[in-house]
Amino acid sequence: MTTRMHRGANDDDDNTEFDYENDYDELEDAYAPVVGMAIELIEAGRMNEDRPEDRVALKLSRSGAASLTADEMDVVHERLNPLVEMYWKKDRAAFEAEFSRRRAPGFYDESEAGHLARKRFRKENPPEVEFRAAVAPGLPVTAPQDGSWFVGKDRAGHFAHVRWRSDEELESGENPDWVRWDTDEHFDLIAWVPSCWTGDDMAEAYG
Repeated sequence: MTTRMHRGANDDDDNTEFDYENDYDELEDAYAPVVGMAIELIEAGRMNEDRPEDRVALKLSRSGAASLTADEMDVVHERLNPLVEMYWKKDRAAFEAEFSRRRAPGFYDESEAGHLARKRFRKENPPEVEFRAAVAPGLPVTAPQDGSWFVGKDRAGHFAHVRWRSDEELESGENPDWVRWDTDEHFDLIAWVPSCWTGDDMAEAYG
């Protein structure tokens, strides 16, 4: 069985061995940022299915790591690992640059004006604003209205909109984790959903 090296998300200096054929939870957690970027490319109309890394990231988002073939695992190792390294080392500029050339013009523009516009939008449209009438059974009906959003599930089986802890929280000693948006309770991430999806799309992927 093949064991490959991947730098742990919580340690910039030490390598952590993941058995990619079995440790699916660790793989999916580590690759969540890259999967999210793939979803952003779909929304921007820039997904290129001729690129193996795009296809595999999309499959990871829809079916999880357990669905990947040996060849697709090779793509994860050879094509996606460098991107994950960029992200967890906090080299966000390099990470963003890898995708920016394929984004639609102005998509998530990082200029000051764009940043302020997004900040104002989120203040005026908090997560609890209803954004779609048709949702898959069991999924929440509220989420941010800009871009992708995340669905989590706790041990009791409850669903909620979740977020990844901020850099400030991580630096203060909090464990890196997915938490409920409004209460910071621990939830497991189960879905990364583009806001352009319909309820039928969500039901097909995660129902």
